[in-house]
Amino acid sequence: KFVFLREIWEPLYKPGDQTVELLKAIGGSSVASFGPPDVEKRQPNGASDLCKYLWKELQGRAPPEEALGFFAPDIVYEDFNYEEPLFGVVQVGDFLRKFAEIKSLKFVAERFSDGDRACCFTWHVDIAGVSEDAPSIRGISFYELNEKGKVSYVRDIPESALKPPPLQALAAALRPKLRRLQPLPAEAPCNCAVSGGVEWPTGDCIGADVLLKQAITGVDGVTRPIANEVGDASGVIVIFIRHLA
Repeated sequence: KFVFLREIWEPLYKPGDQTVELLKAIGGSSVASFGPPDVEKRQPNGASDLCKYLWKELQGRAPPEEALGFFAPDIVYEDFNYEEPLFGVVQVGDFLRKFAEIKSLKFVAERFSDGDRACCFTWHVDIAGVSEDAPSIRGISFYELNEKGKVSYVRDIPESALKPPPLQALAAALRPKLRRLQPLPAEAPCNCAVSGGVEWPTGDCIGADVLLKQAITGVDGVTRPIANEVGDASGVIVIFIRHLA
């Protein structure tokens, strides 16, 4: 008989690397706990055991290269926070290192299927330093092995966009006034300074007019106002104030 079921479908909004940046900002200098640093190396038996080994034993206690040894050279990795899949162990390695560098981040694996060739498991995200009542991110991952017992296919799916999507939940935890990630109507007034949505390094709250006048130096070495770079674009604009110093 079925005793547990979780359904998650592909998010409509795919924040890509914005998720990484927001996770870094939320966790700050906090460090997640993974238990004793020494991990007993072993050879997992089957997909379910391998997933448990990667996420309950190796995570945070061994470098990503240790996990990459269990991935096939031609692995296909789909993370539904991103528009395009990753192809090959090199791209997957770069992807995993981005998240491994977030010292406050911990993926907490929950329930594992008992498959030998493939495994599905549920998880949620813990961020050190964030209060227990902050928004939580949950998801499902699917791992498939090839004939040599290496991971050849992965699909990670975060929670649906019908709830606050990952970026929106993270923004809410970092700064509640930033929960709106869709453009306001053109005639809608900006109330950043009133609501405290943008906090300047001095501690003052400012409006969009002040923020967009700040000068930044681009990769081309030319200094120009932020407004020149934004132009008439519509959609989500995320500006990290520390980059303006």
